[in-house]
Amino acid sequence: MNNKMLNKHWQEKTIISFILLPFSMIYYIIYKIRLLMYQLGLAKSIKWNIPIVVVGNISVGGAGKTPLVCELVNVFKKKGYKPGIISRGYGGSSRGPDLVTIKSHPSIVGDEPVLFAHQLDVPIVVAKKRNHAVKEIIKYNVNLIFSDDGLQHYSMGRAIDIVVHDVDKGYGNGFLLPAGPLREPISRLSSFDIIVTRDNDQATQGHRFESSILTANNILTNEQINLEVFQEKNVHAVAGIRHPERFFDNLRELGLTITEHAFSDHYKYSETDFISFENDHVLMTQKDAVKCKSFAKPTWWIVDHQVNILPDLIDEIEHRVKSHIND
Repeated sequence: MNNKMLNKHWQEKTIISFILLPFSMIYYIIYKIRLLMYQLGLAKSIKWNIPIVVVGNISVGGAGKTPLVCELVNVFKKKGYKPGIISRGYGGSSRGPDLVTIKSHPSIVGDEPVLFAHQLDVPIVVAKKRNHAVKEIIKYNVNLIFSDDGLQHYSMGRAIDIVVHDVDKGYGNGFLLPAGPLREPISRLSSFDIIVTRDNDQATQGHRFESSILTANNILTNEQINLEVFQEKNVHAVAGIRHPERFFDNLRELGLTITEHAFSDHYKYSETDFISFENDHVLMTQKDAVKCKSFAKPTWWIVDHQVNILPDLIDEIEHRVKSHIND
């Protein structure tokens, strides 16, 4: 099932959704047993002296957690902390723990960790088991750890749970996997520390952060230009993310005429995917660019996703981090 079809049956209550509901019930039973084991003390979370901030969501993909993690790391680094990032390395073959650098390959450590490595000068470690990643990253003298996703990894103790909510997509049809996009029931939201929504002035609970796209960087030279430059050009837009339509819509809102090329989330690109338009102007997301740099052309550009985190969110995170340190 392709990305578009999957999103459709997760956003609506279709025949396919109802056919899959019995499997969602099995998923719920397994989920509930796991959660109860930790709540009753039958399974133990490993507690760490260093505060861990988990940034994730209760639905599958596309809520904006990756750019949020990038900006949080930048903010807390400026505040004098020594942050690091851990990740499962989704889509990568390594079980880890592995230190990620700009030379790491997305097919081994995952595309998002490589994206972090290109944008941030902090230790980044991937491992299939989060606690293994924590144990490894501590060796690099960090005093604050951000976990890219991991809300459902109950075995890893944490100081703060941050849930990123996608207002545009909501929680789809409200069903658990595989009939819907939910990893956990909506009722679980009340148990998390912080809820954050993106670009939503009408948010009635939690916090929000703002995002925008205004510039693009050349994938080979890193030259930066304003996206308005492309308004009079024929542009091919490439996105291998959970909700590629958001990326395409944002480009159109800036007055660009684009030809869409939507790929599945975490898609592994090759040169053959671009043969028909490889010498044209190409705009792609940061997540896609890390997988295309080795065969990129001079007319390929990375759209710069800028994030602005409002002060009240930073203040609450720092308050909780300090409380954890002082406990």
